[in-house]
Amino acid sequence: MQFVGETFSDFDNTVRRPAYEVVNASVDYRVSEASHFSVRVYNLLDKIYPVTGSSVSWLLGRPRSVEVAYNVAF
Repeated sequence: MQFVGETFSDFDNTVRRPAYEVVNASVDYRVSEASHFSVRVYNLLDKIYPVTGSSVSWLLGRPRSVEVAYNVAF
């Protein structure tokens, strides 16, 4: 779980960006000595949150997404 407190989004400290929490999860499985399989889920609860912005526009955080990887070392 990631928690980001309320912050200001401008140099004059007039535009407040609200606090938010994001839940991420991952599972790794070692297939062999040289390889492993991973599944990662970002923003598990699909929360809408602002990463940065100003008084006229906001850049929203990553929506729920899944990443699958298989790594092999040789």
